[in-house]
Amino acid sequence: MRGKLIAVLVMMAMVGVGWWAVNSFTSQDSFQIALAFGIPQGNEIELHVVASMGMTAREPPRRDLSTGKVLWQEWVDRHFDLRDASQASIPFAFRQSTDVIPINQLVGTPEGYLLAKVKKGVQYTFDYYPRVGDLKCYRHTFTAPAGDVPVARILFEPA
Repeated sequence: MRGKLIAVLVMMAMVGVGWWAVNSFTSQDSFQIALAFGIPQGNEIELHVVASMGMTAREPPRRDLSTGKVLWQEWVDRHFDLRDASQASIPFAFRQSTDVIPINQLVGTPEGYLLAKVKKGVQYTFDYYPRVGDLKCYRHTFTAPAGDVPVARILFEPA
């Protein structure tokens, strides 16, 4: 009996710590997103972004009930906005894997990766909206590099 009580208390503590970790990760004044640049082709280079579990905890992607398929691309299109200096929208594609970001260099398990082709030397504004319809937005402005840049956790500030 005592062993069961201890197991229940340990499980409750683990749930509490998990809830606290997700809540504190997603409710800060800034938001960390891991990204990298790689695979340069002509005047373009690929931007690879980690879609973390902390992002999907706030507002998970919808699922097609007839097929059971998770609608990842819809989720990406609703939560991320990448624009160049002329305010032209740059589309992201959702991928399950990437060769640019080694899994052993990440903290936690990614849900997947976002991929966009950007032009070298051009300035971009990258917005992340944790909840659709909410005014809260996190922003990072960067200039696309000419060559590979290894994965780094970038601090997105409130816009």
